[in-house]
Amino acid sequence: MNFLMRFINQTLSCFLFLWVVCACSQSAPPVSTLIPGGNVRIPQSQAYPVPSDGDGIRTPESQAYPVPSEVMTPGAGVVYAVPSPDQNTGVVIGKIFDEATKKPLGGYTIYLASIIWMTPEPAYSYGVQENSSPHTLADEQGRFAIGNVPPGNYIVMVWTPFSASVIMDPRTGKELDVRVEAGKILDLGDIEGIDPFNSP
Repeated sequence: MNFLMRFINQTLSCFLFLWVVCACSQSAPPVSTLIPGGNVRIPQSQAYPVPSDGDGIRTPESQAYPVPSEVMTPGAGVVYAVPSPDQNTGVVIGKIFDEATKKPLGGYTIYLASIIWMTPEPAYSYGVQENSSPHTLADEQGRFAIGNVPPGNYIVMVWTPFSASVIMDPRTGKELDVRVEAGKILDLGDIEGIDPFNSP
């Protein structure tokens, strides 16, 4: 019986508290705004200001929505520099384009994925460690240079945190498998890949 009384008392206290909070938050009715060209009203607290020339028509000269003075190009600000290979590592360079639009894939991260052999061979997979796998950003022209690459075979990938695409070798129809050697620069030339954000 004591438990039931405590439960009822706590429930009533919570109800009273919520009623007071709700009553205080409804002190004034919201002001509404008419959307130009329509008959829908939105509470003023949620209305998005529409720039206009006085008659409700949006004009390009309005300063309510400033237009950027320049459009950012993907890869803008990325400095293309080819590092020197050393006796223990190699360098991979190239230029990447979207295979559909033929435009540079600037601003994307190019990874060298490790090949993971499976049993029975020749089955394999490939893997990327976001921080430790060899990678770099392509500049606005699609140029990339990956330095400090340990010798070995890798699969070339275009990577984002949400998606990735493997670069295919047009001669074989398979993944572009590259062999990096210590002390050398491997130039892949122009390669084409699928834009991860525009892939099906």
